[in-house]
Amino acid sequence: MRLAAAPARLALEARLIAGGALLAVAGGGVLIAARARNAEMLGAAQLVGAVVAALGVLALLVGLAIYVVVPPLRGERNQAEVGSHRVILATLCLAILCSNLVPLLLFRGRPALGLRSVDGFLGAALSTAVALLALGYVRTIRAGLVSAAELGVRRDGLGRLVATGVAGGLALFALSGAVQLLLQKVGIRQTQLEGFAWIRSLSPSSFLLILVAASVVAPVAEELFFRGFVFQSYARRYGPRVAALLSSLLFAALHLNLQALVPIFVMGLFLAWLYWRTHSLLPGIVAHGFNNAVAFTVLYLVGL
Repeated sequence: MRLAAAPARLALEARLIAGGALLAVAGGGVLIAARARNAEMLGAAQLVGAVVAALGVLALLVGLAIYVVVPPLRGERNQAEVGSHRVILATLCLAILCSNLVPLLLFRGRPALGLRSVDGFLGAALSTAVALLALGYVRTIRAGLVSAAELGVRRDGLGRLVATGVAGGLALFALSGAVQLLLQKVGIRQTQLEGFAWIRSLSPSSFLLILVAASVVAPVAEELFFRGFVFQSYARRYGPRVAALLSSLLFAALHLNLQALVPIFVMGLFLAWLYWRTHSLLPGIVAHGFNNAVAFTVLYLVGL
């Protein structure tokens, strides 16, 4: 029965993903075109566009969920999908869609607030972390790709791993600074921290919440997903060098900042190397968190 059901499910999810993408694009096109029309038609056109786009996103979300989540939950093991670009990209797309649901609903009536507030930042950080952690777990441990120990979640040698992570964090911060200086020499100015300048007006207690989200929550989720799931998947098919390149590229792309693409890509390469050498997620989590903590603290205390 399971073998017979799989092709039917595949056809369903393919139709949902393709149809959902088309509807989302069509709805978005209507919304954009409505802005060029007269005011009398603007409200109706926007409503139609929003409904069509919402239906498209919903169909896309359901299709991706069936494709990414259902097989591991049903206990299906398909080794041919290990290291598959299609599976990895579909999982990342599903994580992005899921992580944007909470901020979208939270700021439906306050679009200008965006992420430039404590509740906006925390909502986005927590929803992203939950999506990455859940999907990373489903597509690695639950899918039978690796055990928790093989993934790098273990208790032995904690002191050594933490110390390695702290040293890695110092090295990572210095490396990031060097890359940014080199980019400035060729005329590329880094702006990724400018979007967080608003944190300088926060109280110490509010800043502490932002700091925990940026230096604890985000590193744990991102390291599990990009080094645990993406790197592990690609490494089993293409080897660690290709896995480091591809996982770092996706890691940089997730941040949606073209000017910061190179520094974040280099950061991903370093974290991938640290994960491969230690066979543990902990040093990368510590190093990643240390880098973020220093950057946010300097911005809060000193400024840009």
